[in-house]
Amino acid sequence: MFAAVIGTTFTTVVVFAPLALLTGVTGSFLGALGMTLAIAVLLSMVIALTVIPVLAVHLRTRPPRHAVSETDRVGRSIRWLVRHRVVAVAVVVALGAGGYLAWGQLGTGFLPQMDEGAFVIDFFLPAGTSLEETARVTTAIDDVLVHMPEVSAFTHRTGTELGPATPRGRRDGIRAVIDRVRDELHGKVPEARIEYVQVLQDVLNDLSGSPAPLEIKVLGDDPRALDEYAEAAGEKLEKLPELVDVFDGREGRTPILDARALPTQLARLGVDAQTVGQDLSIALAGREVAQVLRPERTIGVRLRYPDEIRYSAEALARSPIAYGPRALPLGQVVAFDRPLAPAVLRRDGLRSAVVMTAATRSGDLGGAEAAVRKALAGIPLPPATQLEIGGQAASARAARTELITVALTATVLVLIILILQLHSLRYALVVIVGASLSTVGGLAVLAITGLPLDVSSMTGLILLVGLVVKNGILLLENAQRHLAEGEDLEAALIAAARRRLRPILMTTAATIAGLAPLAFGIGAGSELQRPLAVAVIGGLSLATLVTLVVTPGLTALFARPRRAAEPPALAADAAASETPDRRPS
Repeated sequence: MFAAVIGTTFTTVVVFAPLALLTGVTGSFLGALGMTLAIAVLLSMVIALTVIPVLAVHLRTRPPRHAVSETDRVGRSIRWLVRHRVVAVAVVVALGAGGYLAWGQLGTGFLPQMDEGAFVIDFFLPAGTSLEETARVTTAIDDVLVHMPEVSAFTHRTGTELGPATPRGRRDGIRAVIDRVRDELHGKVPEARIEYVQVLQDVLNDLSGSPAPLEIKVLGDDPRALDEYAEAAGEKLEKLPELVDVFDGREGRTPILDARALPTQLARLGVDAQTVGQDLSIALAGREVAQVLRPERTIGVRLRYPDEIRYSAEALARSPIAYGPRALPLGQVVAFDRPLAPAVLRRDGLRSAVVMTAATRSGDLGGAEAAVRKALAGIPLPPATQLEIGGQAASARAARTELITVALTATVLVLIILILQLHSLRYALVVIVGASLSTVGGLAVLAITGLPLDVSSMTGLILLVGLVVKNGILLLENAQRHLAEGEDLEAALIAAARRRLRPILMTTAATIAGLAPLAFGIGAGSELQRPLAVAVIGGLSLATLVTLVVTPGLTALFARPRRAAEPPALAADAAASETPDRRPS
């Protein structure tokens, strides 16, 4: 039993070791979790080998009893499965197909969605909107929030953000409340572009470098061609049911003051363009010419044209300026115009860029990204233009790639420990197959509960492998002892199942009970770990069935036929290792 405790402990610990390879927010999110669990498992091993045996000797009052009917049922079942090995193969195929179907039903996300009890509303109006119009839109949004029964309180600050809006205590989930607010505001203030975000979720997204769920970045050299493409793409994205809060990246146009020096006049006056530009800068932006001293601060005095002149191209052209012996209208030296220009200029890597953003109503980033790619496939890109899809969807892809690498690394490490523990590659592979099949239970429960495949749930599936491997170790390690004593494979598996069924059920039930509060979302912030708990509980629920059905059948299928005589040393070692397990406990 000592070797089984050591083996089951280290197969769990090595699953957490590759989590140190994760980077970014995913590494920060899972690094502390992996370290905590590894230390806890190692400490539990020390306690199991030192404290628990002492307590068991002093507290046990009578020998343990096993129900005869229970062990007989287990024995008959194992005997039937060993003799009908095709059943194990059929179960493996059925579970593999079920896992594939469950995988296809799962959405994909990045970090779990939380319910913080409050959310922020950011609204944006077209460039050049007056303060009076902004106040009118703000009042309309206030009116919608006042009449929403789910919202208990809110504040607003013009120029920054409206919020946070605080939902009432007894209500639907935060996403449902946000959806109702979105539907109301879309009809009341269609001219405003509105974004909805929870405070902590927004901070986590900013830390990951992906503030928007979906970012469609278009890079090119022709800003006008980019705007035309963004307009066509925005119209298609607006029609996708998977997306909400679609923004086509165009900030609109605003009038600018275009001043061009007249070279002929400058040459006649003997003035260069730089001098005229400096005079215009003083006239429009001003220059500090004095300071007013106050007890608490110093106030600069700036000299410039009044607003009625500097904001009017005609007034500027009429204003006098002295170049040479007499003053002349500025319009004789500079030609003024008021064309429309983009309100915001974005560049990325020395290229013009348009960044379109969108959110998802369901939180399925993978499904939304696939829908966006399909919609944009029908719009031809302008020449020398590049399209990139990023945001949280890109972060989710990168996190999944890292976690798959972690899972493969953990599987290899577990396989090495199993070979050292069981002294057989065949038995080690049987245990690995059983542990892998148990993840089907996690995938199925995730699909049933509607949780996406995100960082938390994938971590739960990886953790599941380390937890489930112990079942195979307990069963096969005991079966090997019976084989060493001269029993045949069928009798050894039956004896091992009878001996190890209760410990397997007890450890599984204890783990499920410990994860139940997280799975039910009890406690503040439990949403972060809920997918992990649900995945582990689903996998452990199937793991016992896999251990009792698949593992004996595959062991009988792949085990080598027992030779007529076992080496005496092996039998002696096996008998010696069996002795501690028979002592009263």
